[in-house]
Amino acid sequence: MIGSPDTPRPAGMVDALLSSGSERPILLYRGSCPKCRLLSRLAVIAALGVLRRIPIGSDEADRLYRRHPGTEGQLALFHGDLMATGPRVIPFALLLFIRIWAGRLTKEKKVEKC
Repeated sequence: MIGSPDTPRPAGMVDALLSSGSERPILLYRGSCPKCRLLSRLAVIAALGVLRRIPIGSDEADRLYRRHPGTEGQLALFHGDLMATGPRVIPFALLLFIRIWAGRLTKEKKVEKC
């Protein structure tokens, strides 16, 4: 139920993702840039909905940047203990997509055999 006391609030979602050891990747993008918003949406689609996008300048983004000083305001992709910023996000994201696609394909093959 939306709004129930057990529903995590947006400000605490990043902390929950990071502290739980979640493998869900997080993309920080410039929300004021229409091209950046479009590309981040396409990245979510390419990641089959697994990728979580957070606009730079939000409270959640600030929490992530505090964990990684010197990266404030940069395009960033976090996945587990790994992080890529700036231009390194593109190859990191491509490798992540391949890993997600490969994982989905192997899960589908296992289901077909049953």
